[in-house]
Amino acid sequence: MMNHEIESESQATAGISLRKVAAILFSMALAISVYLAWQSLAGKAIAGCGPESGCSKILTSRWSVVAGVPVSLLGAVIYIVLLVSALRGEAKSLWSRRIECGASMLVLGGAVWFTIVQAVILKAFCPWCCTAHFLATVGVVMLWSARRKAPGFAVTDRLGFASIALPVAAVAGMAILQSQLAEPERIQERTLTQSVASDSGKVSLYDGQITLDAASLPSIGLPGASLTAVVLTDFTCPHCRQLHQTLTRLTIERPGQFNVVLLPGANEPEARELHRIMLTLWRIDQDRYKTLADELIGGSVNPKVGEVTSWIQQRLDGKFYELAWAHGDWVQATLRQGEELFALNRKEAGASILPQIMIRDRVLTGAPHLETLTALLDAAPAAAVPPKPDPAPAAVSAAGTTAVIAFESTTIDLGTVTKGDVATKKITFTNTGTAPLTIVHIKAGCGCTTIEGWEQTVPPGQKGSFEIKLNTTQFSGLVSKSIDVESNATNGMIRLTLTANIWSPVSVSSPTISFGPVVKGTKLEPRVIEIVVTEPEPLKISGFTCSNPYFKTEMKVLEEGRRYQLSVAVPEMGQSPQSGEIILPLGHPKLKELKLQTSISPVDPLVVQPQQLNVSFATLKAGPSTSVTVFCYDPAVKALEVTDLVYDGSGNVGLAFESQGNSQWGRVVITFPTDFTWREGERSASVSFRTNHPAYPKITLPIHFIGPPPVASAAH
Repeated sequence: MMNHEIESESQATAGISLRKVAAILFSMALAISVYLAWQSLAGKAIAGCGPESGCSKILTSRWSVVAGVPVSLLGAVIYIVLLVSALRGEAKSLWSRRIECGASMLVLGGAVWFTIVQAVILKAFCPWCCTAHFLATVGVVMLWSARRKAPGFAVTDRLGFASIALPVAAVAGMAILQSQLAEPERIQERTLTQSVASDSGKVSLYDGQITLDAASLPSIGLPGASLTAVVLTDFTCPHCRQLHQTLTRLTIERPGQFNVVLLPGANEPEARELHRIMLTLWRIDQDRYKTLADELIGGSVNPKVGEVTSWIQQRLDGKFYELAWAHGDWVQATLRQGEELFALNRKEAGASILPQIMIRDRVLTGAPHLETLTALLDAAPAAAVPPKPDPAPAAVSAAGTTAVIAFESTTIDLGTVTKGDVATKKITFTNTGTAPLTIVHIKAGCGCTTIEGWEQTVPPGQKGSFEIKLNTTQFSGLVSKSIDVESNATNGMIRLTLTANIWSPVSVSSPTISFGPVVKGTKLEPRVIEIVVTEPEPLKISGFTCSNPYFKTEMKVLEEGRRYQLSVAVPEMGQSPQSGEIILPLGHPKLKELKLQTSISPVDPLVVQPQQLNVSFATLKAGPSTSVTVFCYDPAVKALEVTDLVYDGSGNVGLAFESQGNSQWGRVVITFPTDFTWREGERSASVSFRTNHPAYPKITLPIHFIGPPPVASAAH
């Protein structure tokens, strides 16, 4: 009898210990679920979940909600039931056992279902969700192990079929409901303290704290539209890419009514660097920027720095970095504007995730559906904002009517054009539809082609036109270029092919004489090109001139009237870039002279850009990252090495060097932690590092903190 009592007491003690473990596990699962539900309802970012992460894909999918309620919130309710059950001790009553059994089956069934969703449907895993399911499942095992050790307890003791069948049916019903529902519109709408104001091409936010020049920034829509909005976006964010597509569709459906200025809103170093590259391309070649942006949004180009850089280099003949230096300050300032606007939105409106669209007196986070944006566009402006004029009647189509654009031919032949001339042709089209046709944009595939007079709306049955101009200076022989016409027509974007035969009485081995970026002090060999007369009659080329005496030119006759050799030399290299135009008199009745371009870009053996960093106090709480590019032009240094990185200011600032490309260049990345602290009154610091170039053993880069510092600064 005593042995039986001792055994019963031992089992009871073991049961209590197991219930305590179960209670701890349920508490941890509950904490995770409450955190996920709170962040989801508040529209805030989940810690550690970047735009392309598994948890981002899962927590923003239809499978994370049931009828608009976050699944994590439903899980939290179940964990509370099991936590209370574990803390109460033995489940003696029949109903308490049934409730406990039902909640346990919901946990197990839910864990199985969401494992299938992650592994099979989404092919991605959320560490937060997996951890919560694992903790709760183990908690159920511990709890039932404790029940088994309780004297006289039987798992099958009158629990009833419903205690198991109903939870299984509930999980199955949830799965069916989730699979049938459309993707939820995950947005948060908040009020701005100051409306977005637009005047004469300038866009002002937060009473002038942020001022943007709309014409100088990438945008979706047409400048001068009746309503201007601003979007903080990120090419690596799938929700941002979705918003881009929605905005593009809206500007096509509402031509002339809506223009969206795009600002970088990168959260991660990779995304920030991608923005730096794309903004630089915008400054160099806007047409190629738009083409690449479309391909990034459409998914045909992976939003990775390496792939984007390779795409650009192929189309700029490997001269991207050579052209980029001139735009470094503007790019840095634009990135900083994005950071400052992101910080203001978080502080003033509580918006902390991307994308963010600021329209009138509202800021929306997430990717709103087209219907939501349309309703916002049609809504009456706030009282503090002057009413905008009604949209032009021609831009609004009656129900059931459509616009259709028709060209006589999608191939435009300019015929034979003399080299150096600008070929011009008027292109006409007809609106064969029943609604007004509006040209949204015409995009040329090459900077040599310009289009004028395309901003127009054409009534049904009427004709419209625009003018194409092709600069032939850089071409010879047969040339083919593409032109994309975008409109609100139902037959979508139309691609036109432009062809021409560029004629010249002479052929030139190279239309330009470029010395490229050359390290200062390098002794240069002359650049030589050959000129061959292609006409039956000989041509005497003499009396040539160069607009810049910096270049020394010499002409050598290889065969009188037929073949010539032009030599361009730089006897003494200067400190600044130089360019010039060489004019060769031909004396031909159709082409009097031939113009050739020459240029040189003297560079230091080692270049650091930018040479000074500006960091806003307003962004420090977000833990921003910034970087400087180190480029070695000296061929004597086969692989650039950067070591001994030191930050001399306060705070635990992260420093790293990332080697890029052919190891001739890389980036020094400076990352400020989210808990960054600084000495009171500290307005500047510096970063220093060593390189393996003998002339640059140590480089020091100043950092200036700008803007008003926080009221209370932590001191060391």
